[in-house]
Amino acid sequence: MQRHSASIAGLLFIIKMFFDLQLMPPQGLLFAFDVGEEGLGNLKGMRQVMADWHDRISEVVAVDCTFDTFVTTAVGSRRYAVTVEAAGGHSWMHFGQSNAIAEAARLISRLYGLSVPSQPKTTYNVGTIAGGTTINSIAAKAKFTVDLRSENADELDKLDQAFHAIIKAGERESVHIGTTLLGERPCSRLDANPLADRITAIRQRHGLPTTCIAGSTDANIPMSQGIPAISFGFCRSHGEHTLQESLNIDTFPAGMIQMLEFMGM
Repeated sequence: MQRHSASIAGLLFIIKMFFDLQLMPPQGLLFAFDVGEEGLGNLKGMRQVMADWHDRISEVVAVDCTFDTFVTTAVGSRRYAVTVEAAGGHSWMHFGQSNAIAEAARLISRLYGLSVPSQPKTTYNVGTIAGGTTINSIAAKAKFTVDLRSENADELDKLDQAFHAIIKAGERESVHIGTTLLGERPCSRLDANPLADRITAIRQRHGLPTTCIAGSTDANIPMSQGIPAISFGFCRSHGEHTLQESLNIDTFPAGMIQMLEFMGM
């Protein structure tokens, strides 16, 4: 994604600048270019970084998102693959036998009938669906993936329980449903986050407001371990997770200066 590419380019430029200008940061810096933040990676890169360096890391900046919003609350999530198996058969000769696609559709419809709180924000999404073999076959198997999220661990647990109740209610003699946990990200928020105070002070010096938001980033892992963490990037982006995603490159210089000031340079 474009904002991730911008983050990598910005960090590489800073590293080069340190070497070329022989700059010495006021504290030790670890530049970690990890993997697994998007999709089904389950933050495996950051989990490994924190495991390898756990006794030497005092704070974390996950370089992601835009330069003028700051993730200080970690959105937790649970992700599942749901497999539905049914009788199947021929669309004419076996009409009326259970259809895995129809059963999956019923489950999804029930999921989308759930009420969730707007505060703390809690969401669900069916991201992919597949199944069946031919147009004139009653589908014997279907599969879809579900993403459950919340800013609050208790609300995430409630949503998770409601989801599993829907799955259990869909089971019957000719319909078998299985779930596989694909990933889990912890909810977390630090009551006192010095990194939020630092970025607020920096932006105040420039006459800029500071907007703190909730998000799911690499910062989830250190925050869940009680380590101050924040997530922000180098420039403004639009249309994230769509084919129309774009970057406002003109905001990059201001974002670069902001990041350097945050590092104490």
